[in-house]
Formats: sequence, structure tokens, C-alpha cells
Amino acid sequence: ADDELLPAIEGLQIRGEAFPGNQIEACGYSINGTAACNCAVIRHSLMFNSS
Repeated sequence: ADDELLPAIEGLQIRGEAFPGNQIEACGYSINGTAACNCAVIRHSLMFNSS
């Protein structure tokens, strides 16, 4: 339904430089049933997928 809330991360914070060989850290609070959060750097863009 349109009124269902999607999985999300509240207060998402990202630290580090998104360059090959560097490490990044992400933290936040799971909301709306979020069980996992995956992130990847793709061509200098940071992509997140939560479920």
C-alpha cells in the first residue's frame, strides 16, 4: 500500500573519503523494520540499499 513506511536508516552519518583503497564508516539507527544496510562506492558515488 502507498501508506507503508519503507526501511530506512535514521541519522545516517558517513565518515571517510570514498576513494579506491580507502575505508569509510557509516552509522545510524534502523527504522521501519530495517534489518540490513549495504553500501558501495560506484564511480565516486556512494550508494546505499537498506532492507
